[in-house]
Amino acid sequence: MGGAISTDKESRKRDVSWWEQEEPNYSEWTKAFNNIDKANIIISHDGPYSILKEIKKDVEKNSVNMAFEEMIKEIYKNKINIKGWYIGHHHIDKCLKMRNVNFNILYNNILKLNG
Repeated sequence: MGGAISTDKESRKRDVSWWEQEEPNYSEWTKAFNNIDKANIIISHDGPYSILKEIKKDVEKNSVNMAFEEMIKEIYKNKINIKGWYIGHHHIDKCLKMRNVNFNILYNNILKLNG
């Protein structure tokens, strides 16, 4: 799932260097939440706030990472077996395991996903 909040949106020009479609819309969130029980991996541009806070102390809450936070709460609550969550956006390489979910924040690292 794509989408993140651009941290430098104020310095960009709408529809030239920043697009509103960068941020997930209601329909995309609804589809993601309605299908989370069918997933075994998640690939997203941003990730849950609690995970990001563990690896990057200066991360700020926003609508996207808080929506992903609600998603991870659903995964934990319903014991959905997610083998891995792969996140971009933060320009760091870091792996973290929380409650049986492997979170991989990727920048330079390349990982092979086995079906």
